[in-house]
Amino acid sequence: MRIRLSQNSILGPAAHRFVIVLISLLLLVQSFLHLASRPIQYDVLFFLDLAILLGGIWFLLLGLFILSNRSKYVPRVEIGDTTVLIHNHIFGKTYNIDLTNISKIMFGSFELTFVGYDGNYHTYRINTRKSSESQKIKEELRKIATPLSIMIDDEIAAMIRKNIRTQK
Repeated sequence: MRIRLSQNSILGPAAHRFVIVLISLLLLVQSFLHLASRPIQYDVLFFLDLAILLGGIWFLLLGLFILSNRSKYVPRVEIGDTTVLIHNHIFGKTYNIDLTNISKIMFGSFELTFVGYDGNYHTYRINTRKSSESQKIKEELRKIATPLSIMIDDEIAAMIRKNIRTQK
């Protein structure tokens, strides 16, 4: 299951993408109208119009391709039968977790901590502003944890992190 994360905005992913495309189109129209309304002179206004044109093209590419649901750059959490893929930022690193090597999953409010059979743990912060997305991720992880014999721990995760931080 693929869960798209809202990009730290009060809008949902679809509305966020729509606003980005709308802004890019407005920038492009404004730049074209301004460039067409006066003769080409290589002055400050010309270079300002070029900068606005490039900004409009960048936002158009961002809205149409990078933030599309099928893009590999869009922030998301993908939960498969034995793997979890976490991608928090548009151009950030993607973390791929193999659940066959995991003994326990601990849930924080917007964090996931995976504890391996060897005792090593990795904590991943889920960058979303919506608790519904976080709850959906946790529900899906609970569903696949049972067949894989992975323990789920909700309440103790915060206490363990506090103890580890105070010991350092």
